[in-house]
Amino acid sequence: MLSSLALLSLFSFSSAQAGSIELWSMDDFGDDGYLVGNKDGWKGGYSRDQWYVGDNIVYTLTDDNVQGSDFEVYGGNTAADNWVVRGEAYAQGKVEAKLFNDDDDAMGVVSHFSAADRFYIAVITRNSAPPPADTAGSSSLIVIKVDEDGGAELINTPARINGNGEFSLTLEVNDGVVIASVDGKEVAKATDPNPLPAGLVGFYSYDTGGTGGGGGDGTLAGATAITASLSDDDDDGVADDADNCETVKNADQADKDKDGIGDACDEPVDTGTPDDTGTTDDTGTPTDDTGTTGDDTGTTGDDSGGLVRPDQVVLRPGCACSSAEAPSAWWGLVLGALALLRRRAR
Repeated sequence: MLSSLALLSLFSFSSAQAGSIELWSMDDFGDDGYLVGNKDGWKGGYSRDQWYVGDNIVYTLTDDNVQGSDFEVYGGNTAADNWVVRGEAYAQGKVEAKLFNDDDDAMGVVSHFSAADRFYIAVITRNSAPPPADTAGSSSLIVIKVDEDGGAELINTPARINGNGEFSLTLEVNDGVVIASVDGKEVAKATDPNPLPAGLVGFYSYDTGGTGGGGGDGTLAGATAITASLSDDDDDGVADDADNCETVKNADQADKDKDGIGDACDEPVDTGTPDDTGTTDDTGTPTDDTGTTGDDTGTTGDDSGGLVRPDQVVLRPGCACSSAEAPSAWWGLVLGALALLRRRAR
């Protein structure tokens, strides 16, 4: 027998419908006889009702319910535990069953069964319902979560079905969202902040059945087919339960850094290319402190001190300082007169 994980790997290569991968299905229940303990690994929770196969249809036999003190908790082998399950466990997926119900009480499916007091129930009823719902005033779809705290209603809403014919009922649980559908159309959904762990799926009945014995004409409710499917949100052929990146297609499941998150879903690496790259105002190229422009550069302005040639330096009488100023006009006349007197003296 293959493990659940091995099966998930195998189904990665199976044909997949958008958003789901078929895990197993059954529409042939074999010859007449009891279902529980005899056919394909089915097991049940209510010893008085082992369900029965007749004309390739699965029947519930009892019409039992729990009254007051008869019921304390799920898992106590009471009529509230009238489930039958088989197959491989999954955490994210759905179960769809083809049912008929000529009674006015509850017929449906069970999923995520991991223990006698750990499972979801989805039923259609027009009267009696399992605890804590108990009764329904009209045709209703009810979803119940069973755990260590007992039973809790997640969904209780009107639902129209073919009262004297076959209908399909689907219960899907995916990332804490519980969705119930009838004949392929979503009727209601709820959020479970603490979804149940992986478990099996199967049929469920409460206060719905025949007159006992071997089924046949005295049976009022039953099933003709069941299919269990795994969720595959990104439709990459890898079931969500085994997918390291559920929302982005990555059939190769590549995980270069081995952190359990596929490369397609890993956070991008910080490349250091935004504003801290040295290309903005703190780079030292465009502002006044660069040493190439402005009064403090030593290349322009009154404090430059290096632009006068040596032949421009003139000593003034009575002044030991240098000046870059040109000689005045009267000083030029004095020099000219001295030159003239020298020529006459010769």
